[in-house]
Amino acid sequence: MRQNLMIAVLIASTLSVFAQRTADWSVELTGNAQKIVLQNFAGVPIIQTESAFIGIDPETQKVAWTAKRASSKLVAAMEEGTDFYTLNMTPFILVRENLMDCRTGQVLMDKDRDGYKAVESYEVIPDLNSVLLRTIAKGMVRLYLVSMAENKVLWNTDVMKNSVVEFVDMSAEGQAAAEANDDNDIEIPLGSSLVSPDGYLFYRHKRNLICLKSDTGKVLWAEKTSAAELLLSPEGKTLLVAEAEAGPAIEGAISRPKGKKISAWNIATGKPAWKEEIKADAAVRWLDAHPKFLTVVHRKGCNLYQYGTGEPLWKNDFEGRRVVEVLPNEEGYLITYESGYKAMQVSKDGLPRWKKPQLVETEEGEENGDDTPDESGIDRFHFAKGDVLVSADRIRFVPAKGSGLKRWKMKLSLSDRISYDPIRKNLVVLTLQKLLLVNPDKNPKVTLELKIDLKDPYAFDIFEIREKAYFMSSDKEYVILNPETDAVTHKFYPKAFDPTGLLYRAAFTGMAGAGVRVREDKEGARTVRWGRPGACNLEANNSKSERTSAAALGTVFTLMPPSRYSAFKEGRDFAYYLTDEAVSGKGKNMLIKVSKDQGGEADKLIFDNARPLYQIDEIQKRVFYVHKNTLKVFQM
Repeated sequence: MRQNLMIAVLIASTLSVFAQRTADWSVELTGNAQKIVLQNFAGVPIIQTESAFIGIDPETQKVAWTAKRASSKLVAAMEEGTDFYTLNMTPFILVRENLMDCRTGQVLMDKDRDGYKAVESYEVIPDLNSVLLRTIAKGMVRLYLVSMAENKVLWNTDVMKNSVVEFVDMSAEGQAAAEANDDNDIEIPLGSSLVSPDGYLFYRHKRNLICLKSDTGKVLWAEKTSAAELLLSPEGKTLLVAEAEAGPAIEGAISRPKGKKISAWNIATGKPAWKEEIKADAAVRWLDAHPKFLTVVHRKGCNLYQYGTGEPLWKNDFEGRRVVEVLPNEEGYLITYESGYKAMQVSKDGLPRWKKPQLVETEEGEENGDDTPDESGIDRFHFAKGDVLVSADRIRFVPAKGSGLKRWKMKLSLSDRISYDPIRKNLVVLTLQKLLLVNPDKNPKVTLELKIDLKDPYAFDIFEIREKAYFMSSDKEYVILNPETDAVTHKFYPKAFDPTGLLYRAAFTGMAGAGVRVREDKEGARTVRWGRPGACNLEANNSKSERTSAAALGTVFTLMPPSRYSAFKEGRDFAYYLTDEAVSGKGKNMLIKVSKDQGGEADKLIFDNARPLYQIDEIQKRVFYVHKNTLKVFQM
């Protein structure tokens, strides 16, 4: 009896670590696992053991490759504390500074063979379907262009001597500049370099601007200039350079705050295209290459310039902070401010035609809305029956003439969040105790209040617009709203210790945000951002640079493996939460699968060990769990 009991216990302990069902397939590993990483672009799980990295092919369900770890465990250049690094939005990884295809283990760049010391950074170049890597080799900065389509190195070239690393400016001014730059950064290294229609590649590094032939890597010309942003003139013959703010570059930053100067270079010759640089009255905020003129908006105002000479169209700058748009019309130009609620008409000479910025037509009591600031702090949402204005501390509704609706306002707190559905034209406000749905055109009361009891609205990072529902989520809480029936589902999961989930979620949230640009509305869900009231930065959301980045990300996503891209386009119908909620009176770690449309638990996996090593592939709906020397895979 005792012997049978011991056998039963042994069998139970060696079966699946999940109490509810066995794995769909598993792989035995050489060595005990320490960490598991999901290469999200290719869907390949990579397991770190004491001595190696092991890549698994999910299609063949076998070990695809094994790469030794660095015996000295030296700190790699791009990620502290490890000799492994994954290149987001590519199928590539770095192991001991060697560039590998994570799917096959093929080594494309070998540190010892190719003679470079370290890979310092990389950048995705969607126009070339390639990745540009910067290395240090024999005292030189060497660039490698690696094709994702052909899976090979296209060229490498030494572009400049490697200078001493510049120190990060830790002064108050330097920190302020870094913070100001945060809004311009994106999570994926993308958009720092520029490719012209004629095949010129413009690369910037520290205080150097380098022009290369994109097909061969040949350096055509180089100039000493600290470029914060590159822009092509409409005819594609002139490179416009917004110079960076004075001070040392911040290592790792994709872009830098702009200074006051803008220069122009003849692409073919590398010679200056203008006699004199443009010198704005204050730091430049943004540029726009309109077909007929160059718009330069700085912190104090704006002006328009000729592409051929760099000369201004207006004798004096127009003075006005936080300008977001300058469009020509019959009278001259209409200038719109960031609030989107006020505008100024100027003549063709740039002179104001109105005494002060004017409001949109509203119902009686228009003068009471005149305290709306011109430049910032307001997010405006326009409806047929009026405008909803959101600032940091309140929401106001200003009815349009003839709407029959009345004004109203309500207070907001610092933890509240807002988002907007451009399809149904609903403004959603998430507070601790209420979910507000604002659409004056559909709701007689303007604001529809739905009671909920959130634990932490500040943590919500996903707002998914699905065919019949809104899915709102943090890493431990979700709310589902049917905007047609007003039905609300809410659930909070106590958070278990999760060594990988936080980083995974941050990466996948960025990926989800990019995914909205890949799919048409009719194909399924769209993911948009939550924002702080009054600080959603409508300028950035509507800017040409963001639209360009969105199109570029769409190109990158098509380079996914076909089966993975198809799965991505089909949409993601489930969310996953790791929780230590009590199970049969015991607090075990569970991975809960939740339907994004209906709520409820579609599946549940229970981990036996307190700190499970796992990763979730939401695209192809797999859970990779590793314990000691066994990888177990569950199809969800």
